[in-house]
Amino acid sequence: MKMPHWRELEETTFACWPAREQVERHGWVLRASEGYTKRANSANVLVARKENAAAMITECQIFFEHRSLRPVFRLLSVVDNSVLDAELAGLGFAKVEPSLVMTRKLAPADERAPAVSIGTDEWMGAYGAISTDPNDPAHLKHRAILDRLPPDRLFLVLREEDIPVACGIGVMRGNIVSLLDILVCPEWRGRGLGLMVVNTILTWAAARSAEWAMLQVVENNTPARRLYVGAGFEPTYGYYYRV
Repeated sequence: MKMPHWRELEETTFACWPAREQVERHGWVLRASEGYTKRANSANVLVARKENAAAMITECQIFFEHRSLRPVFRLLSVVDNSVLDAELAGLGFAKVEPSLVMTRKLAPADERAPAVSIGTDEWMGAYGAISTDPNDPAHLKHRAILDRLPPDRLFLVLREEDIPVACGIGVMRGNIVSLLDILVCPEWRGRGLGLMVVNTILTWAAARSAEWAMLQVVENNTPARRLYVGAGFEPTYGYYYRV
């Protein structure tokens, strides 16, 4: 089974972490969502524009400034962005968060019963108990993105004595499942709960005829990368931001 093209993976990323606003400009995808996560608030450079990089940068700056957002550019390793990168560096945009898109092929569903999704309110309550986010303390911006997710999704929480200790989300698009918000409570790490969350989502997706799974991870997040490699994921391509 042939691995999905990187453009299909990018389209899946956009669909499974939906921005409030998304427009295409000359092959670049501009996304805005009240500033919550760079993934949903950046200019995604899918086409190299060597001849007019400066003009494109200006157009993107205007787009973000009109929405009271700082300009953020996401550059992929599969696109020749050498000219654009030099232009951005010259303008003082710093390179941050080198990250990986990781994928794995899924086997046909086995006989285990797949997990049943809980409600968004219950999942957000559990996530809030596990995670703290100084940029979104009430999790309102996060919740807005989750409310826009496609309908075929799994909100998963693992509990110990009714206390949430791990969580994650799986979202289907075609034959690809995207894994999101995989999180384990700090005092419960090292017990295999992260792998349990990942494998549960993969089993759920396989039961829906998913053939591929994908996720994104910051490159220097060694524990997360170790978890995903252990679950069978491999790096497919990389990206970084200029901010």
